[in-house]
Amino acid sequence: MVRSKLLFIGLMLCSSLCFAQIPTERLYTAWEKEDMDVWRNFLDSTKWETLSKADQAVYINYEYGYVALVADGQVQDEKNARIDTFATHLQSLRYYLPSAPFMAYKAAECAFRAKVSKLDLIPMGLKAQRYVRSAFSYDKKDPLALTVAGVLDFYTPPLFGGSRTRAMHYFKEATKYYELSGDTVNNWNYKMAQTADTFFAPKK
Repeated sequence: MVRSKLLFIGLMLCSSLCFAQIPTERLYTAWEKEDMDVWRNFLDSTKWETLSKADQAVYINYEYGYVALVADGQVQDEKNARIDTFATHLQSLRYYLPSAPFMAYKAAECAFRAKVSKLDLIPMGLKAQRYVRSAFSYDKKDPLALTVAGVLDFYTPPLFGGSRTRAMHYFKEATKYYELSGDTVNNWNYKMAQTADTFFAPKK
């Protein structure tokens, strides 16, 4: 498992640094400036089927981030279409991604569906929590799983098991493991976890 995890990290880093189809530096700069139109244009102009599996594994992370933003939006049709496309793309990576990040993305998918449908709020919210536990059963140190767990815990009401204190712990652990893996350059997930205290503070 350790060998496959290191291989995956290597592929992710190689994709970030070597593949021109994924402009990671431009996308990271846009994230810092909160210019998510750049992400939307990238996602919409890139043909999924033309990407290598390594590039798809990088693309899916930006898709996950953008869908999270869309889930907060007002256009219902776009929300559902984006989530469905993300789910389809993710399923095609089922046997490429290591199990922990795959389960973390599945947790995010369920959280998106919970957010856009009041009828799905409780069942999908609970399903998201089960996927997080599944991700941790494969790898408790996976930084993406820790990040997703942190986001879910932060936004889940205490009545349904959420905890902002635990969320901050997850973000701290995610930061540590991103740094240990060397996956910090142009990595919006790392920066979000590292700056969680301010990133998740109420906007003035």
